[in-house]
Amino acid sequence: MARSWTARLAPAAAFQFFFIASVSMFKPGANALTLSRFSPQALPWLYIGAAVLAAGLALIGGDGKRRRDPGFIVLAGALFAGTLAIGVWLQQSWISLGAYLFSEVFATLVSLSFWGAMGEAFDAREARRAFSWINGIGMSGAIFGGFIAQLLAKTEGALALLIGGAVMLFAAGVAWRFHRSELEVEKNAAPAVNVARDGWREVLSARYTQWMAVFVLGMSVLQQLTDFIFRARAAANLSEADMASVFAAHQLWTGVFCVVFQFLLAELLLRKLGILRYAGFAPGVLAALTLITWLIPSVWSAWALKVFEAAASWSMLPVAIQLMYAPLDDRLRDAARRTIDGVVRKGGMAVAGLMLIALANALGLDGVFVMVLLTCGIVGWALWRIRPRYVEAVHARVAGLEQRNNFEGEERLLGQAIRAPSPEQALRAADLLERTGLLNESHVRTLLEHRQERVQERGVQLAEDLRLHTVAKPLENIIATGARRPRDAAIWALAWLAPERARVVLPPLLGQQDIGMQTAAIGGVLSLPGPDDGTAKTMLAALLDRGVDAPAPERREVAKMLGRLAKPELARSLVPYLDDADATVRRVAIEAAGVGKYVELAPRLLRFLTWRDDRRAAREALANMGDAVVPLLGSTLDDRSRTRGLRLQLPRVLRLIATQESLNALLFSNAQDDPSLHYRIGLSLAQLHDEHPELNIDRTRQLEALQRRHDVTEALLEPYRDARAALGEDSLLTRVLGDRLDQSMEISFWLLGLRHDGATMRRAHTLLIGTDSRRRAWALELLDNVLSGAERELISIAVDSNHRALPLGAAARFANHLQALCNSDDFVLKACARSVARRALVWQQPYREDDMNELTVKKLFALEGVEIFARSDVDDVAAVAAVAKEQSFTRGTRVYAEGDPGDALYVIVDGSMEARRDGEVVMTMKAKESFGETSLFDGAPRINEVVAMTDSKVLVIDRRDFLDLLADRPELLAGMFRVLSRQLKSMVVEVANRRATTGEMPAIGAGPLPPPTPSRP
Repeated sequence: MARSWTARLAPAAAFQFFFIASVSMFKPGANALTLSRFSPQALPWLYIGAAVLAAGLALIGGDGKRRRDPGFIVLAGALFAGTLAIGVWLQQSWISLGAYLFSEVFATLVSLSFWGAMGEAFDAREARRAFSWINGIGMSGAIFGGFIAQLLAKTEGALALLIGGAVMLFAAGVAWRFHRSELEVEKNAAPAVNVARDGWREVLSARYTQWMAVFVLGMSVLQQLTDFIFRARAAANLSEADMASVFAAHQLWTGVFCVVFQFLLAELLLRKLGILRYAGFAPGVLAALTLITWLIPSVWSAWALKVFEAAASWSMLPVAIQLMYAPLDDRLRDAARRTIDGVVRKGGMAVAGLMLIALANALGLDGVFVMVLLTCGIVGWALWRIRPRYVEAVHARVAGLEQRNNFEGEERLLGQAIRAPSPEQALRAADLLERTGLLNESHVRTLLEHRQERVQERGVQLAEDLRLHTVAKPLENIIATGARRPRDAAIWALAWLAPERARVVLPPLLGQQDIGMQTAAIGGVLSLPGPDDGTAKTMLAALLDRGVDAPAPERREVAKMLGRLAKPELARSLVPYLDDADATVRRVAIEAAGVGKYVELAPRLLRFLTWRDDRRAAREALANMGDAVVPLLGSTLDDRSRTRGLRLQLPRVLRLIATQESLNALLFSNAQDDPSLHYRIGLSLAQLHDEHPELNIDRTRQLEALQRRHDVTEALLEPYRDARAALGEDSLLTRVLGDRLDQSMEISFWLLGLRHDGATMRRAHTLLIGTDSRRRAWALELLDNVLSGAERELISIAVDSNHRALPLGAAARFANHLQALCNSDDFVLKACARSVARRALVWQQPYREDDMNELTVKKLFALEGVEIFARSDVDDVAAVAAVAKEQSFTRGTRVYAEGDPGDALYVIVDGSMEARRDGEVVMTMKAKESFGETSLFDGAPRINEVVAMTDSKVLVIDRRDFLDLLADRPELLAGMFRVLSRQLKSMVVEVANRRATTGEMPAIGAGPLPPPTPSRP
């Protein structure tokens, strides 16, 4: 179990305090000793020497656990610093050079190890706050160390600063002993890259790390150039003691600036600006201060420039840079840090040293100012180039690598598969060829010549879809010798693809007795270009006159023909077939209305969307009509007087139309409506946009929809927390409130996916509701960098803290919410709230017309707590309640026998049951448990019998009704499968344990479910 945020923060902050205090004491002493004994012209060479040493040690410093441990490094450093102090005390002047190099190199090594450990201790979101606190407390050490250094410099000289620095290093090593990393390493994770061997090539091969290296190199150059300006002015105007005092004051005020900035501004700026704009703050201010220092040639203007640069280097930039490392692959992160912070950063010292050696003597200090300004510009440009690559890296952390299909060589294999004797194999191959865009004329000819009629019929359909005018001969062969279905399809196809041949082939077929061939021939002849054939026209009129009095096969064929002809004047002729009592005729007529695009029949088709057997045909027919039917669908979707069941079907139809108009109808739909309808609309919008990303999204409407989601979340959050306290987690009203908050959050991410990558937004949503804090942090980081300010603000209430993780509200306050919930526009929420309020005697109004049916409400509450529906949305449970039927059994009555048809699921409302097989009890069941689940899916005969142990009442859910629900609510399966899986595992374990100990088959009762997880099914 992970330690608390404070427990991880405290040792790290203490370490940073003492470490920076040591640097604040050791560096001024080393600098004063060096500049008092050597000329400032030696500084560039010292920069180069420090760079070479630091880079070399960084390359080898990542190998071995102890060499990566900051505590071990600072304890060793304390011993070495003490040795240097002894050398200075012995008046060895060259030791001052060693002290200078040690202060530069050692600080780099400790920083690399420390920030690597911090990256493991905190996730991406915690790091923003934690790093600011660590640096704030750490820079308090700069104040402490700088203050002590000033006192010691004036009284004891520079040597005392070296000794004080060694003592502070020892204290830092002690503080680190209390730190423990929180990183959880995957068991099968790839090994980390070895920087010393081959890591730097791999690290710097990616664009993101390349531009990071440019940024860090530029900031390192700025550090040395501003350091040179400051120290050159100090050396020209101050004595050794004065320099030690000024340098110590620099450390002191750097610490003051950093502490104030970290505690008051850093976290706020990170939140408002983001990581990269926050990082850009430093070079921008440095450029301004450089101009001021250039215009005011004094020690104190250079001192102010150096204070800000040091504050940025020690406080601002470490936070930003370490956060920029975070999205890198775990295998590369440490290697990148050591390569960039170690080799590249110290390489910046060398670059600055060479620049100073080459140009400073020739151009003077003015030339150094010009170099600083140019470098600030380069750093800003590097940050501008980093941003898109940073977002890509965060995308990769959230969404993972996308697998791409490679169809190279597949065409040959699929071309062979369509020749297979098995019709299933041939049809699957044809579908794959079509989906992959590899289908061509030769494949269609192969299908037309296949021996199986289903394959031939599919070939005819593909020939029409591809408009293959060169396949007339195979079509004529099918007409002459083929089976009924491909033959009739070939007649229509020949008229469409080869009208000249059709004028010869089809007229002789008009006299055929087979009604399918006859109607196909009539339709084919009448669809030919030019004047209508008189004979065919007369025959059509005769068929229409027979109408509903004709046999059902004839009515089906006539309805099909009317659809294929697609002539507006024939639309009314199709009406009687839409009202036909025969379901097969009616379904063919519905399909024909869509094939013929008879828009005037669209209002008649709407009713079929609520008919179980005709729903699918009606959806496809309306979708075939395209944009012409969108106004009707849009107005019906917004019409609250229409039935809820009808309106719930319309988003799927609009999605199938898949045009700009249909997308707008979904996006512009009624803002004040049923939440379950909102959910369907949001889902259809997301799916439509994924399938057709070329469609445009109205930005204003998207933000308005997000605002509504924000308002819903804000309105329901407190009632949900109070309901949890008053009614409990498993209460139906608590569940529906939680479901609404879940749905609102999910819809928000679907809406975000309309403007951003939909798959990534959905993945971010999944991570946000999950339990992995590190992945959740990456999802939040992605949102901060991808979303606009308005979008991020609108979803903040939902994503910054998951509602299921919030503490319980006030139970006494829940009664204040009930009245508003009872008057909600939410059909299911209102029904649950009124039922609870009636039981609490705070809602006395009678049932109204807009209420959920009273019996359905009772069944809904009877299903409350039933195990198999415990993980399902309350909307889905309400749909189940609507189709469930009550049934009672007296004690000893058999509910069903072994071998009976598996046609229903049973939920025990009251009483108890036992399942028997071969006369032996295999399972006992009580109220709120269910049985017969597996038969819902396979329809197989019952494998046992169930008998009522007491007088019992059950709800019976018919298999056909249940499968109809699944067609519209596939998510219902997710919760059920979780429960069935748990029950099966429980049964297997218990049976195995009992048999192992007694050899007997036990009676098994499924135990209670574990508490629900925060994630929504």
